[in-house]
Amino acid sequence: MPLVVIPAVAATWSVDPGRTFILQLAFLVLALADPLASWIGETYGGRDWIAGATVHGSAVIFGVTLVVIGTGLFGGGGWSIERSVAAALSAAVVTTASEAVSRRGWDNVFVVLGVILVLVPLHEVPETAGQIGFALAVGVAFGAATYATRTPGVA
Repeated sequence: MPLVVIPAVAATWSVDPGRTFILQLAFLVLALADPLASWIGETYGGRDWIAGATVHGSAVIFGVTLVVIGTGLFGGGGWSIERSVAAALSAAVVTTASEAVSRRGWDNVFVVLGVILVLVPLHEVPETAGQIGFALAVGVAFGAATYATRTPGVA
């Protein structure tokens, strides 16, 4: 049994069918994005931008997550288009970052958990979208500044 199943089920365990749908979407993102990103990254990737992750592979993770989450929430989850797009963008940023920095198969854990940790709060309290967006913007800015200044510990 994959390691991620235990925390993923624990985070989505509820009688609410919306949480079950989030669990399914998280594993669908992993099932589609990870092998496709690996294939594109190895075939067309060229230079790594983070140890082992290519720009092309990361772009594929972002794009697949955006499409799967956006269409899944809007089409199957009954979310509004605005809420679906915001959730898909947030999940795409988190999964792309998680996949880029995870090594030795740990991306299989953190991509799923990243999707769940973004979507469950948005499902439970839709008003948290602004807070999650702000937190992601601060995190991306901090990461970019750290990378740009070549702070020790950054490859």
